[in-house]
Amino acid sequence: MFCIHFSEQVYIQIICLGFGGFVLLFWSSILEKRKYPPGPIPLPFIGNGYSIFAKNKSQFRYKNWSRKYGNVVSYVMFGQWTVELFGYDAIHEAFVEQSDIFSNREAHILQKVVKQKV
Repeated sequence: MFCIHFSEQVYIQIICLGFGGFVLLFWSSILEKRKYPPGPIPLPFIGNGYSIFAKNKSQFRYKNWSRKYGNVVSYVMFGQWTVELFGYDAIHEAFVEQSDIFSNREAHILQKVVKQKV
């Protein structure tokens, strides 16, 4: 059987490369977020799913976000950016006053999954 033995220095280099890659992914997700309304900072790969599906007080998550970030909040779910509107004024402006901009948006991945199973 063929076995490769690495020195301690190689392991340190591999760990540093992995950590550097994680930092780059995290930084790129923060830079991409600048294009969207304010919201919680997403983690690489999982986005904001960790905070949405958390067991402690998850039913109040959106309410807390609307208080912290305002009536328009963005987050990442399953690799797709989502913008949530809170309150009558924000919804009215988006769907009535600016309906030509928002009417042809692509369906969220969860909507596609639910439609296929129904």
